[in-house]
Amino acid sequence: MMNDEVKRFSKFKTESSTLKTLNALVLSFIALMFILTIIYPSKVENWIFLAPKLLAGGVAYYFIAKIINKIVSEFWQILSRGLLIAGVSGFLFGEIQYLQHIWVSGWMDDYLVRFDQWLFGVELSIALQKITVPVVTEIMMFAYTIYVLLIVFVAVFCYQKSGLAAGEDYMLNLILAYFVSFFGFLVFPIAGPLFHQPEVYAVPLNGWIFTYFGEWIRANAHYPGGNFPSPHCAAGTVMLVTLFRYNRNYFWVILPIIILLYISTVYGRYHFAMDGVAGIIVGILVVKLSSKLIRN
Repeated sequence: MMNDEVKRFSKFKTESSTLKTLNALVLSFIALMFILTIIYPSKVENWIFLAPKLLAGGVAYYFIAKIINKIVSEFWQILSRGLLIAGVSGFLFGEIQYLQHIWVSGWMDDYLVRFDQWLFGVELSIALQKITVPVVTEIMMFAYTIYVLLIVFVAVFCYQKSGLAAGEDYMLNLILAYFVSFFGFLVFPIAGPLFHQPEVYAVPLNGWIFTYFGEWIRANAHYPGGNFPSPHCAAGTVMLVTLFRYNRNYFWVILPIIILLYISTVYGRYHFAMDGVAGIIVGILVVKLSSKLIRN
């Protein structure tokens, strides 16, 4: 009986530490963005509106996280927290675009294009036009868009097999991967293939329902920049590693989708190949090092 009580207490302590670290990371990154905004007002478009928007986002996150803590059902708590993490990461992805040139004034795309040409003989998003047909495009866009749902449901999958702490560990790693990627936008700003070289794409990306969703995301959520490292590839890698750790059945289901996701970022002209490679490296490193952030 005593051992059972110790195990329950230990589990609660681990979950509490993970959540505390997760919330501290989110609020700290919002604070960092706020500080950078007011330090570099001349380099931040509409900084006078961005600063209070970030403050409001931080306050909203704090109180929503407090409300979620009071949910009794573990399932609804993990689902609600997954939605919160998806929401705040999307919010910060949208706002960090205004900080991309506080340190580097121009775009660095030429470096990645030249590296691709040196390594492969051609920039890969251009080369993939040889297989660009509606069926392939639809499959790629399926992987690219279903990722949005996976942000939340991988937390649920981890929880279902391995408990609340597993879902929270996934979300901590996910938000870390996003924040490392977002910081990368500031130190090595990449506009992206369609913004850097739109004239080289002779073959249109035709498809059906998932292609429509992919192009909707491009038109409504994307902007010049936000590319290096690829947040999609970083997050996808975190999903794979944590599912392998906590729910191997779902790992085998998700594995082909994430592989297609990696390819789709280049095929769909969202990223250069090295954006994706850097994102995968970020995801692996984050999962290997994140445990050091949690107090034992």
